[in-house]
Amino acid sequence: MAASGRDLGVFLYDLLTAAKNHLPEVSGQYRLAVGGLDRTDDGLRAAFARAPELKGGLYGVAYQPWVELRDELSSLLTMTRNDIDATAEALVLATEVYAAGDDEAAAEFRRLLTRPGYGEPRPGYLPPGARGGTT
Repeated sequence: MAASGRDLGVFLYDLLTAAKNHLPEVSGQYRLAVGGLDRTDDGLRAAFARAPELKGGLYGVAYQPWVELRDELSSLLTMTRNDIDATAEALVLATEVYAAGDDEAAAEFRRLLTRPGYGEPRPGYLPPGARGGTT
């Protein structure tokens, strides 16, 4: 049975919390990972630098495949981060659409948004009683 009424309102609040708190935190971790990969250029060049008399050029034959692997990983992490951000935006829209279709759900949703200790979800915040949240 699908949620409706007050139960749906609580569920919508939880979705909004995921969209505005949890998913941005996950996206931020991907952003940090991509930043770390992007800062490896100088270190990679130094690590692969070779004496000119050795075959394979200045950086050897393994350098280019390593750079390509790093760039592919960076691209995949960036795409994943973008997908997470888009999912968060879609969840915000879904909460608005579902709340508009159920007056009782909308009332509970608005009540939670204005309730002391809950309010509008913000990054890093979990309402009292939520797993890992403060009381």
